[in-house]
Amino acid sequence: MPNNISYSTNPYGGSNAAIGTDFEDVGNPIPLKYRFTHFGFELENTHTSVSLADFQLLGQIHEDADYQVFITGTGWDNLSNILKARVGALNTLAATLKGVALLDVTGFWSIKFQAKTGSSGSATIRGTCTRNI
Repeated sequence: MPNNISYSTNPYGGSNAAIGTDFEDVGNPIPLKYRFTHFGFELENTHTSVSLADFQLLGQIHEDADYQVFITGTGWDNLSNILKARVGALNTLAATLKGVALLDVTGFWSIKFQAKTGSSGSATIRGTCTRNI
């Protein structure tokens, strides 16, 4: 039976990231380097009155690749090969609320998250990578 080895990325994105009407990075890129199978995270909309307008997952498939969008918009509404579980409307998260998700990150060199709002807002993301050995 495999053992779960947990690798915490906190405070990888624990700071409060300012976001606006264009997509902005929430936290820093997470260098997975093909070593992890899952990434669970909590997204918090830290603004007191502004909802998110969209939220997206970007990934690199190798070290020199550009980041590509893998989940955005209504892609967060349905479970998939990458999105294994979620609680909350991540792409339209209301002010002061939190949402959580579990991603299958097998095959990614690195991932990062971006968000935008209808005006100026802020968000925080915290998470943990795991793998089975």
